[in-house]
Amino acid sequence: GIHLNIDNYQELERVDALVSKMNANLKGTIGVRINPLVGAGKIAALSVSTGKSKFGIPCPAEGDERNKLITEILKRDWITGLHVHTGSGGYGLKQLCHGVRVAVDLCLELNKLSGKKKISILDIGGGLSVNYKSNEISPTFYEYSA
Repeated sequence: GIHLNIDNYQELERVDALVSKMNANLKGTIGVRINPLVGAGKIAALSVSTGKSKFGIPCPAEGDERNKLITEILKRDWITGLHVHTGSGGYGLKQLCHGVRVAVDLCLELNKLSGKKKISILDIGGGLSVNYKSNEISPTFYEYSA
C-alpha cells in the first residue's frame, strides 16, 4: 500500500467516496495535511503556514474551524495520520517547532476524543532553509534536534 495525505476538504470528499466504494479493502494509510498557521517565514513566496496558503487544512488553536477539522477526522475511521509542513521559507527553529507542536497537540486531542490511538502516523515535512552565505552548518544538527 501507499500513504496518502489529504490536502483540503474537497480532496477529503473525493477520497471519502473512493474509500466507500472499496468496501474496507484499503491497503494503505491516509492522513490529513494541516496548516499550523504559524505565520510567514523570511521568504514569503515559500511560506505555507499563513491563513492565505493553499496548502493544508487550517488548524487554528480554537473555534469553529478547529471543531470542524476535528469532527471531519473523527467521523472517518480510515484517517490514521496527520501531516504538517510548516515550510522552508526562511523559518527559524521556533516557528518550525511551533508548527510541529500544533500537529502533536491535535494528534493527542484526536486520540483522547476517540478513546483510542486513532492517529498513529505523524508526518513532518519542511525544514530549515539552506545557508547560502557560508559553508557553516547553522543551526547545527544538535541545535535542530534540541
